Parts: sequence; C-alpha cells; structure tokens
Amino acid sequence: MNVSFTGFKNAVYLNNNELEVCDKNLPIFSNIAKITRKVASTPFDKFILNQDYLSSDDLRYGMLLDMDLKEQCGNSYDSLMAHAHAPETAAAGAMAVNYFIHSVMLDYFA
Repeated sequence: MNVSFTGFKNAVYLNNNELEVCDKNLPIFSNIAKITRKVASTPFDKFILNQDYLSSDDLRYGMLLDMDLKEQCGNSYDSLMAHAHAPETAAAGAMAVNYFIHSVMLDYFA
C-alpha cells in the first residue's frame, strides 16, 4: 500500500490513485488513520525493518510510483532510503499522513 498526499489540495492518493472523499470510502480513510497512528506511536526500539526491503525493487520502484528512485537519487540512494525508513523518520511521516487524513475528514464533515 502506498499512501501519499498533497498540500496543493485536500487529496489523498492510494497506490497513485486519488481516493475520493465520500461515504463509501470512509472505512478506507479510517483504516489508513488507524495504521498511521499505530506506526507513529510505536517505540523506536520496536520498529522492525526487513533489511532485504532496502535493496529490493519494491522500494526502488514502489515507494514513489512511476519513478525509479535509484536512478533519481544516484549515489545518495542508499543513505536516503536508510534515512527515510529510520524509526524517527517513519514515525514522523506516519504522523504527518495521520494529521492530513484528519484534516480531510474534518473538511468533509464540516
């Protein structure tokens, strides 16, 4: 599952497709919020990262869909990916997504 958001408009993307904010999709938003809240509240020493993932094509091509990150980042790829998946960064990213989901939901119910 790849979740992203944009600050240009209140839009959430799931696997590179905009997730429409509507009654039918509320359970999906709720599930994303629940997962990101869990990630954000996980103690750093309890984070588990499969090291094979850091060298996999799943990360290279899947973290930002439609983009070869290794090609884009060049020699910095390995250190950038290690930093992006460090517990502190993962928790902060999860919290940012969680706050954004809440913001979108508040706008929807307003």
